[in-house]
Amino acid sequence: MNIFGLEENKYDFGLILAVSTLIGIGIIMIYSASSVFSAKHYETQYYFIAKHMFFVVLGLVGMIYFIFVDHQKLRGMSYILLAGTFILLLLTLVGPFSVKLGGSRRWVSLFGFMFQPSELAKLSLIIYLAHSISKRGEKIKSFGFGFAPNIIIASILLVVILIQPDFGTTFTLGTIVFLMLFIGGVRISYILAIVFSLIPAAYYLVMHVGYRRKRIISFLNPWEDPLHSGFQIIQSFIAINGGGVTGVGLGEGKQKLFYLPQAHTDFIFSHISEEMGLIGGLIIIFLFFVLFIKGMMLSCKLKDKFASLLCFGLTMAIVLQALINIAVVIGLVPTKGLTLPFISYGGSSMVISMCAAGILINLSRNGEYR
Repeated sequence: MNIFGLEENKYDFGLILAVSTLIGIGIIMIYSASSVFSAKHYETQYYFIAKHMFFVVLGLVGMIYFIFVDHQKLRGMSYILLAGTFILLLLTLVGPFSVKLGGSRRWVSLFGFMFQPSELAKLSLIIYLAHSISKRGEKIKSFGFGFAPNIIIASILLVVILIQPDFGTTFTLGTIVFLMLFIGGVRISYILAIVFSLIPAAYYLVMHVGYRRKRIISFLNPWEDPLHSGFQIIQSFIAINGGGVTGVGLGEGKQKLFYLPQAHTDFIFSHISEEMGLIGGLIIIFLFFVLFIKGMMLSCKLKDKFASLLCFGLTMAIVLQALINIAVVIGLVPTKGLTLPFISYGGSSMVISMCAAGILINLSRNGEYR
């Protein structure tokens, strides 16, 4: 079976298999990572896995919808979706729906559910940019007509996300915006001018904000403060090292016993590496690699520019976030607070990631190939 092959008018089985396997692994590992913590704090070992399964089912509904909807209809939805996202982002900062957790206002509470609008921003901004870039054609090379309107719209959303504050999502989504503009035909000189102009601001936001500076220090030398700023990454190292090649066995991990914070959320990859070893970690990386290759191949084959850009943006949103998350837990980059798509506990991330996957599967079946 050639999982990297693409056939027109057929659903991409390799893509479906990669996404389904990641979701399945996530369900198993979240239960393993959270059961003890859940039993202690919620008097049942099923608290987190039950909520996670609810969001998987909700995500499945969204995925099925986007698999069968005409992807061209997303063009018409782009402005409404973007406006709705902006309103939700504003609600995180002010008003009765805003929820503050861990010093950040990234959530809104609606109808008894907490939702993170920055996750929706990834989907809505990518759909908008794919539509906006494709409709401008060759005029996208113009600064005033092509580059400026898109960068202004994107900047408005990114600034609100940054204020929450959510530097990790701002960086990730900002990178995707620049990549989509570049692939869409914007002059590289315009993009580089913006990137270089943002370097001083980025330096200030990192080095002159207390908790971000501590993250940099703990990244460079976590053992300088092993009980506070360096604690989480040190425990992550212990988990990964303890797993060895084959792991200590499913359910047998020790770091989930109140040593590794957020073992079922941001640092789920550490837990997987402890219980399933290097082999388990490499399987996760391979599955995201398959998703990346499938997405890039599909983007190159799609004839319609909107569909091609949409495919590229959504693929990068999933894979780049996964890459950053894994890089964080193995100590290659400072902590960003990003989930591992399809695997980490987190309702907003799961639902939006599955919706994005639904669009990719749709494009593999209904997109017109070159």
